[in-house]
Amino acid sequence: MCLRERVYFPPRNMEFSLFRKIIDEARSSLEFAVPYGVGEPLLNPEIVDMIAYCRNSGIPTGISTNATLLSEKSSRRLIEAGLNYIVFAFDGARRETFEAYRKGADFDKVRSNIHTFLRVKKAMGSRIFCAVQMVALKENRTEGEALIRMWDLEGIDEVRIKKDEVHNEGCAIPGSTLDRPPMRHPCYHLWRGPMYIHYDGTTFPCCYTYPDEAIGNIKRSPLREIWNSGKIVRLRDAHIRGDLHEYRANPCSCMIDTTSGA
Repeated sequence: MCLRERVYFPPRNMEFSLFRKIIDEARSSLEFAVPYGVGEPLLNPEIVDMIAYCRNSGIPTGISTNATLLSEKSSRRLIEAGLNYIVFAFDGARRETFEAYRKGADFDKVRSNIHTFLRVKKAMGSRIFCAVQMVALKENRTEGEALIRMWDLEGIDEVRIKKDEVHNEGCAIPGSTLDRPPMRHPCYHLWRGPMYIHYDGTTFPCCYTYPDEAIGNIKRSPLREIWNSGKIVRLRDAHIRGDLHEYRANPCSCMIDTTSGA
């Protein structure tokens, strides 16, 4: 379910100074921050500081974690820092399925880690929103109901089965419309976000356009300038016109039914 199966992402963390710059520039308009990229956020030794900085800036935060590194101490620190939303990625109701998809993870240990987080949440009187999420894949498609029963627990606010958006199992390829009809309207992400900012400051309209359609670098240009740059304005205009012939290598090319003129 992860783009890392096909695309190499350097094992790097964004410098805290760069993160602060982004939050400071976005403070007046940013609705929600997701302080991680295509990786496990708890591997970043400064993740708690990043969450706390967002809280102090009045910006809600959310993360998705595989929970392999989650402990009582880290659970308490995340909640104390002001984390608003957490997704526990748990891709299977059976040990065999879970461990096949979550390579190197132990089914019982990860389950216990999440239970620990829920106990800490209750003890601290926290209202953090907790979701358990399974990506529907070939080997776990029949386990949805069992997963829902497994996580029918106090402190879990939602259990959801998510569509496989990456298609690593051969269902489709990036940009393909084989398993879904094209959208007939411009992609709202280009106006609403979220923008995707790489660890080195390179900025993209969204995470799906990495690494092809960079629109600037936050180290060299103000965020507002990037948000209104010529590259993203042209991409927005292409979406409005329904003419994406210049973006054939971009995931955007499957977003609009250009044959209908919509």
